[in-house]
Amino acid sequence: MITKKGLIIGVTELEDKGRYLRVLTDDGVHEVYARGAKKITSKNNAGTEIFCYSRLCATPGKNGLILDSSEPERQFYNLRFDIKKLALANYFAEVVMHSGIGTEKTGETLNLFLLCLYYLDAGNRETALIKAVFELRYACEIGFMPGLIGCDVCHKYDEGLTFVIKSGKLYCEEHLNGTGYPLSPAVLHALRFVCLSELKKICDFKLSPEAERDLARIAENYLIYHTEKHLKSLTYYNRLS
Repeated sequence: MITKKGLIIGVTELEDKGRYLRVLTDDGVHEVYARGAKKITSKNNAGTEIFCYSRLCATPGKNGLILDSSEPERQFYNLRFDIKKLALANYFAEVVMHSGIGTEKTGETLNLFLLCLYYLDAGNRETALIKAVFELRYACEIGFMPGLIGCDVCHKYDEGLTFVIKSGKLYCEEHLNGTGYPLSPAVLHALRFVCLSELKKICDFKLSPEAERDLARIAENYLIYHTEKHLKSLTYYNRLS
């Protein structure tokens, strides 16, 4: 018997009233078969719904884990009432399923996902800001930490810096060779804050609408470039935005 806490990031409803689950835990994404969980009367119905954070007990089988019991810990109810937020959560899930989780800090990807779902559910942060935070911090977790201390050549720290997506580095006007995203002080601070702060604090800032748009463009393009994936769920989310 295996007992784990995990976030349900994928659900396939089966003809036998069962569910095939993809569960993000602190050590990866696991495939779990939940017999009869689709039935309203099933004890595992609530704990196996999409984006439910649950305590799961399962037994190893020939083709993955077989669920014995589940207990919901957090269900993020409000996501189901906002198609844009639900689309963004599905984008996060597809990113993780295609690119994996970080290996240096066990559980950081799960905690990042849960934190972003918390803010989406609570509705006290702009959706675009939560998306940018997830993309930047997730890129850091899977090995693409940008160099944000200062210009990569002269180490200039504060104003007149440009962020280059390909290298993930900052350059001043004198040492910039090519093109990138010129950064306002607010966007530069936000990039540093998201990538370098303690995880639980990374949404604790606000930006002007213009700065938020700049941060969102940088975050999305940075993750796409370094994972080499432009996912269908992102296209769908952007159509809603």
